Amino acid sequence: MKIIKSVEPAGYRRGGVLAAALLLLIIAGACQQNAGFTDGQMAEDKSTDTALSGAREVPAEDFLDDLAGRTKCTGAHACRGIAMLIGGKDVGGTFDARYQYLLERDIVRPAWNLHEDQWIDRGTLAYMLYKGLKIRGGVNMCLFASWGLGDRHYAYREMLYHQLLQSGVDYGYVSGPELLTALGKADRYMEDHGQYSPERKIQLGKKPQT
Repeated sequence: MKIIKSVEPAGYRRGGVLAAALLLLIIAGACQQNAGFTDGQMAEDKSTDTALSGAREVPAEDFLDDLAGRTKCTGAHACRGIAMLIGGKDVGGTFDARYQYLLERDIVRPAWNLHEDQWIDRGTLAYMLYKGLKIRGGVNMCLFASWGLGDRHYAYREMLYHQLLQSGVDYGYVSGPELLTALGKADRYMEDHGQYSPERKIQLGKKPQT
């Protein structure tokens, strides 16, 4: 299964395709979008300014390129990326449709009250990945998080253990390049653990411009 339909010509094997695209993003300077934002500063910024969050829907083929330039991602970005990852295509077409898709699979929780323009933090993204990738957690995750006690905190620890998210704090906001990297690592995890067939493709969009 390939995670990106148009990053490379048809016929390329899935493994390495998304990773190559992500590497180009980082080389192009996407990661410098995070410059000047420490975890503490990001945690203090509770704004949901739509002009900054950019909840504007972009075509599927531009999704990667759009994420690359974002200093922070919203619930809309995270739900779209995770739904694409596990669904194999650009699911839904609206935030509500994607949220419902993830809700039905227990990948998001109603108690979070997640909104389209809400900045997404690492803990929330970690839990979405944890459930989406069907990872079997440790004792704390199974015992406490299953009841909603520290669910995102323990999920983040699990993602660090599996090296699927970068280190920091679970309440730190997620940048576009960070989300892209997480999706690439999750893609590889799914392939390595036989969670899809080689011919299945996920349409995340074309390779970002360098």
